[in-house]
Amino acid sequence: MKKWYMLSFLICSISAHWQSLYNPARSAYMHKTWHGKKEVTVKKSDCVFCDELAQQNDEQQYIIKRFDHVYVCLNPFPYQHGHMLILPQRHVGSLDALTVHERAELMEVIAIAVSALKEAFNCDGANVGINIGKAAGASKPDHLHVQVVPRWFADTSWMHTIGQTAVVAVDMHQVYQQLKAQFDDH
Repeated sequence: MKKWYMLSFLICSISAHWQSLYNPARSAYMHKTWHGKKEVTVKKSDCVFCDELAQQNDEQQYIIKRFDHVYVCLNPFPYQHGHMLILPQRHVGSLDALTVHERAELMEVIAIAVSALKEAFNCDGANVGINIGKAAGASKPDHLHVQVVPRWFADTSWMHTIGQTAVVAVDMHQVYQQLKAQFDDH
């Protein structure tokens, strides 16, 4: 009996980490480059980021600002309201593929983005991260992108802690307008 209890406890403990809020839109996004466990070859014209940039409809694509070498947009699947992506305009998958000017502008725009978040949302800090390659967790490994996520003290709730699920309850268009106003000042 003790073995079954331990096995049951172990299964419950492991499965507790698997809880998530069902989000079919996220699944559709992820399956643009992946199909099951087999990677699908992505042509440059099939890159969601390149397609967004080429459409020239910044507000619809939530592109906040275009700089000379990089651009900033809202993440359509945010971890927190104000979650931005900063991407090179060229289709490259790694930092070493960027020119010196592109890398310099990327770092400058990251600093501007963190400042914009603090001004627009009075956040206490920010997570800035780059996943380079599939093994590092990059959802789109062929087009480098930097994640900038605002953080507040005690910004996790019972849904984060117990449910291990983020709830974003802010209108994307409103967030876009607030951040665009901050970037327009730069």
